[in-house]
Formats: sequence, structure tokens, C-alpha cells
Amino acid sequence: MGIVIAFPQRPKTIAFGPEDHAALDRLVARTRRAGAVRWEIEDRVGQARAYVLGAEDETLLIVTKCRSGITVSSGYAHELLWQGDRLAGY
Repeated sequence: MGIVIAFPQRPKTIAFGPEDHAALDRLVARTRRAGAVRWEIEDRVGQARAYVLGAEDETLLIVTKCRSGITVSSGYAHELLWQGDRLAGY
């Protein structure tokens, strides 16, 4: 019988891939009437965030990707709008 010692693991890098970039492009195109003009990615430890921005750099949507999946929240109220496994499904 032995003792199990849990070693801390380094956080795995979470990043948006090419499929996510294409989905972000489609998301900006769909929200263009609401004022969306582009998106930016911010990498953090353990998660990645993409911001859908308007013409005056206001944040319209926040897309967060982490190990548990992807969420889309409103930029102003930070209200959860959608949660799933793939951004292409939004």
C-alpha cells in the first residue's frame, strides 16, 4: 500500500484555433448592424478571451474559451448569452 501525492500540474494553454477565428468572423458579420466592426483576442492563463468591438472600441460581446467550454456574454452587463463546446454552434 502506498501514498498518492498529487503534484500540481501546469495550466494548459487554451487558445482559439482557426475554426474559432472563422466563427468570430461570422459573429462580427452577423452583429454588424449592432455596430460590430472587429474582434481582438486576449490570452490569459487557463483561458482565452475574444472581444467583439464596435467602431469606438466599445466591447459588444465577450467570448471566453476555457477547459469547460466556450461562453458568450454581453459586453456591457456581462450577462451570459450562450454556453457550449464549439463557437461555430453559436
